[in-house]
Amino acid sequence: MDNKKLARIASLVRSFGYFSIMGVFGLLTSSLGPILPDLSSQVSAPLDVLSLIFTARAFGFLFGSLLGGKLFDKYKSHPLFAVFFLALSLIIIMIPFSTSLWLLVGVVFIQGITLGFVVVGASTYIVWEHPKNPGPWLNTQSFINGMGGFLSPLIISFSISRSGSYPFSFWFYALLACLLSTFFFFIKSPPIRKIEKTELSEEKHAPGLIYLITLIFLLYVGAEVSYNGWIFSIATSAYSMSAANARLLNSIFWGSIAIGRLAGIPISRHMRADRILILSFAGGLLSLLAVIIFPHSISVLWAGTIGVGLCMALIFPSLLMYVEKQMHLSGKKIGMIFSATSVGGMLLPWISGQLFTRFSPHAVKGVVLTSLAAGFAIYLYVRKLMHSKEAQQ
Repeated sequence: MDNKKLARIASLVRSFGYFSIMGVFGLLTSSLGPILPDLSSQVSAPLDVLSLIFTARAFGFLFGSLLGGKLFDKYKSHPLFAVFFLALSLIIIMIPFSTSLWLLVGVVFIQGITLGFVVVGASTYIVWEHPKNPGPWLNTQSFINGMGGFLSPLIISFSISRSGSYPFSFWFYALLACLLSTFFFFIKSPPIRKIEKTELSEEKHAPGLIYLITLIFLLYVGAEVSYNGWIFSIATSAYSMSAANARLLNSIFWGSIAIGRLAGIPISRHMRADRILILSFAGGLLSLLAVIIFPHSISVLWAGTIGVGLCMALIFPSLLMYVEKQMHLSGKKIGMIFSATSVGGMLLPWISGQLFTRFSPHAVKGVVLTSLAAGFAIYLYVRKLMHSKEAQQ
């Protein structure tokens, strides 16, 4: 077998590892919402106080993202992945045994650090692994993330139906993290991307642009995490839906994201990322408006949740593709982006929780709509700046 084929096989094996990271990330990201009532009983805390765990995980994700952004530009990734996934497996095991609110907050905070670190690494290296056309690879990675989010509530429901409680599902997630630790321990790290002088000069022509882009990521992820984290509680309280059906609705949301991202693999080959973003933002806003306008219709809730998932599915990978095309992604830039997503995932679910308990479960929908609309407006402004820059060249 010649060297080119061996290099191709090695690249595919590494890509499989980066896909697996996003699958585990999807499982864990979608794991807290469906068990909020269980955790509330476990630590004897009301839901509005328990919403601190979303803040803690996002705050940890912020630290992990910034740490990963610095390290992945300098050090080989796979030994770091092995260590962090081993730590993650131990942290996951501890969640069902955390009977104190502050212990649970601390455990979830450390989980956030490990998740932020490995996700920045996976997103950085999948782009570096396929620099000529990262779009389909990013969409595949995002699809697997969505599948993890779709399966997690179903796995938790299966655990509860079989054993009467959720811990078995978390021990399964811990096993997956341990297997990934072993995988990366034995797989050789790829080379680190060198930062070219042309890339540095491009940044000087667009001062502050990266901050606007990170703000879009912040608002989008805040909207996604808020909807995912609170849709279960909205369905059971505002729509009197059974817990089993509410978990199914939670899964349907992530399933719609997974299907949208699967469709995005061929779409990204034929449509520019900026056009995909316009259609995705507009479709997500229309779906949310339908759910808000008909606040008592369970059918509209189901249809709207599917619509929100399908339309929001391509925003994250398409925005990453758009940024990669405009300014080339380094580990530091991806760390900045994911640190911004952690702030969104920390701030907006917390705001949603306060409005949920003090005003109405329906108020969460307004938070999601406002966040997504603001992200869309900033994106249109960034797109205008980009087109002006291209016209001047």
